[in-house]
Parts: sequence; C-alpha cells; structure tokens
Amino acid sequence: MRNAECRIKVVPSSSKYSAPATYYSLHLRFVRIQITDDLFEVLVTNLDENEFPPCILKQLYSMRWGIETSFRKLKYTIGLSAFHSKKSEHILQEIFARLTLYNFSEFVKVALVCRMEWTET
Repeated sequence: MRNAECRIKVVPSSSKYSAPATYYSLHLRFVRIQITDDLFEVLVTNLDENEFPPCILKQLYSMRWGIETSFRKLKYTIGLSAFHSKKSEHILQEIFARLTLYNFSEFVKVALVCRMEWTET
C-alpha cells in the first residue's frame, strides 16, 4: 500500500481576521504502520519519504513511546494536566514550582528509604 499524501492550506494564527487570508502549503504524509497482527497505527509526518521510509518511522516511534509514556505519567503525577494561569510566564512558574516540589519529594523519599535500610542492618 502506498503512503497517502496531502497538501493543506494553512492560515497562520497571527493572521488578522479583517485582512485577506495568507495561506501557505503544508505537506503531510500519512503512514500506516502495523503494530501487531491486528493493530495498526497511522502516523502523520512531514518527513521525507526517501529519508524516512515506514520501517524507519516504526523504529523511531517505538523508541519514542517509552519517553512519551514517562512524560505523561510525570505530567499527571505533579498535576500539570491543567494550569491555573493564562499568561505564559505564570504557566512556566507553575511548571518550575511543581517540578521543584516533585524533585524535593523524591529526594526526601530516597533519603527515608536509605535511612530505613540503614536502621534495619
């Protein structure tokens, strides 16, 4: 099966509604990858087909999957699924505060485990 390709006209978010729309082309490639005998994933990419054939995309996807699930777990653990602020500076402040608290909590946890192991011996 040949990979599907499409070209999309996109209006930049900086475009003013009253001004005439300025479009630019975006070349996308849809690649269907078999995960198991009866499970397929469709990847959307703008990577060149000759440099990144489906077999390479499948390898990259599988290498990336562990990282993605780790970030998702961290995001929900430290409560970053929704932010209280709308300004980017305040969102960054919230992210750094939560990461600092998470790192401090992990440090305390490791110290307690080491201390418990030390007292048991």
